[in-house]
Amino acid sequence: MSHAQPVLEHLFEQIRNSHSMAILADARGMVLQTYGDADFLSRAEQVALSPGASWHEFERGTNAIGTALAERVPVNVFGSEHFFEGNAFLTCSASPILDPHGRLMGVLDISSDYRAFQRHSLGLVKMSSRIIEKRLFEAEFAHQGLLSFHSRPDHVGSLCEALLAITPDGDLLGADQVALELLGMRREDLPRRHYGMLFDVPLGTLVDRARRDPLSLIALSGRNGERFYARLRGNFAAMPVASTGLTDVRGKALKAAVEAPAAPTPAPVSVSAGASMDKSRLTLQSLATGDERL
Repeated sequence: MSHAQPVLEHLFEQIRNSHSMAILADARGMVLQTYGDADFLSRAEQVALSPGASWHEFERGTNAIGTALAERVPVNVFGSEHFFEGNAFLTCSASPILDPHGRLMGVLDISSDYRAFQRHSLGLVKMSSRIIEKRLFEAEFAHQGLLSFHSRPDHVGSLCEALLAITPDGDLLGADQVALELLGMRREDLPRRHYGMLFDVPLGTLVDRARRDPLSLIALSGRNGERFYARLRGNFAAMPVASTGLTDVRGKALKAAVEAPAAPTPAPVSVSAGASMDKSRLTLQSLATGDERL
C-alpha cells in the first residue's frame, strides 16, 4: 500500500474528469482503494466496484481485475465482454503487479463508462504497475548492490531498465522481469547463476567505477555476445574493496570447478618511509592479483 498509494493517486490525476476511476486490488481480486470522478463512483458502487468487494473471476466472471490476475498479463475488457450483463456499462483496463520474486501482489485497474473508453488506458496501468514493481524491487534489495542495465544506454535509469540484485560475492539475489527477458533466463535459474557467468567485466571493476563516478555507464558484453550498458548503485558501491571479491569474479561456487592452479600470491613489497620504490622490484609477478585473465 505504501508503494502503491502515490502511484494510484498520480494515475487518477491522468484520467480525472473522464467518467473513470482508478482501482487497486490485492492478489485475490479484492478492491483495496479507489479514486474516481464523483459521477462515475456512484454508478460503480451500484455494481460493488468499491473497497471490500471481490472481483475474482470465481465470483464476477470475466472482468479486467480478475482476468488480469488469472492470466498474469495486462488485459482490456470491453462492455459486453463482461460476464455479467449488469457490468456491461463498464470498460476496464488492468495490469497485474508482481513482487520482486515474481509472485502476484495485486492489480491496477482503470474502469470507465464504455462510451468514455480511452485507448491509452491500458498503457497507463501498465506503466503505473511497472513503477510499483520497480519501487518494490528497490526496497526489497535496498541493502544490496543493484545493477541497472539495458541494451540501449538511454534506457538505463528509466522505467525500461533491467534490474539485478547481487551480493558482494556476485551471487544473484533477484532479477526483475526485464532482466530475465534480456538475459534469456527463467526465475528458477537465479540460484544456479552468478554475475561472472553473465557478464565479461569483473564485478570489482563495476564497484570501482561506481565509487569514482556513480552516474557513469559501463559497457558490458553478455556471454552470448549481447551488448549492454550498466550502472551499479545502492549500498554495494560503498562496501570495502576486500568484500567485493575482486580476485574471484566467477564466484565461490565455481572455484571448485576450476582445475588450473591459482596464481601465487605475490610477497608484499615493503617501502621504507620517505624512500622511493626500487623500479627493479616491479615485475609482472609483483603485479599478479590472482586473476588468471589479467
